[in-house]
Amino acid sequence: MRGSDQKVLKIMATAVIGLFWCQAVLAAPRVCVDGPIVMRAAVGKAVEIEMEAGVADLVRSGDPATIKVEHTSGHLFVTPLSPDPAELTVIDTRGHSHRISYVFGDGVDDKVVVRDDTGPGEVPGQEDAAMALMRDLIRGRVPARATEQRSDTVMFDNGRVRVRSVLIDELPRVRGYVTVVENLTRAPLVVPVQQVTLPGLVAVASQKDILGPGEACRLYMVAGR
Repeated sequence: MRGSDQKVLKIMATAVIGLFWCQAVLAAPRVCVDGPIVMRAAVGKAVEIEMEAGVADLVRSGDPATIKVEHTSGHLFVTPLSPDPAELTVIDTRGHSHRISYVFGDGVDDKVVVRDDTGPGEVPGQEDAAMALMRDLIRGRVPARATEQRSDTVMFDNGRVRVRSVLIDELPRVRGYVTVVENLTRAPLVVPVQQVTLPGLVAVASQKDILGPGEACRLYMVAGR
C-alpha cells in the first residue's frame, strides 16, 4: 500500500473515531443530584428522566392539559405541551421530593438522570415531608402519626371566592389543610392557586383549574410549622 493511501486511511479512521466520540458525548445524559430536576425542554418534545431512587408518586399543580407525563417504576417521560407547563414534583421511594424546573430556549435534554446520594438513615427535609403530606391529602388518606381534626373555618372571602377549611392534619414539621374553594360569582372563575397566601406555605394543589358559576372544589395546602 502506498504511503498516500495509508495516510488517507489513517485520516478516515481518525474521523470515524472522532464521530463516535462526539455521538457518545452528545448522547450522555445530564445528571442532577438533590434539589430540583433542571430539565432543558421544548414544547412537544419528550424528555426521559431516570430516577435512581425510583418513582413513588407525582404531584401536579396547574392545567393538566399543558403537560404529558408517562412513568414506570424508575423512569418518567415528560412532554411540555405549552411554554408554561403545569408544575410537577416527583416523590421518590425514599420520600424525597424533586420539583421539575423547566428551562426553555437552551436546547433539549434527551435524558436526565437523578442520582440517589442519600444515606440510608437520612431524614427527609421539610419540603419532602410537605410533598408526602400533600400526596396523602389528595388521596384522602390520614398520614401516619398525624393528628387530624375537623374544621369549618372561613379562611378567605372577598365576595367572589370563598375558601373554607374542612380538615387539618398536623405533623411535627408540617401542617396540611383540606379546604373547599367556592366560586361565588355567576361567571367561570380560575382557581387563584398562585394568589393563595398562608404563613409558611410550602405547596398548593387544586382539584380543578376553573370553576363554573356557583361551583366548588377541593383546594389542598401544606405549610411548615
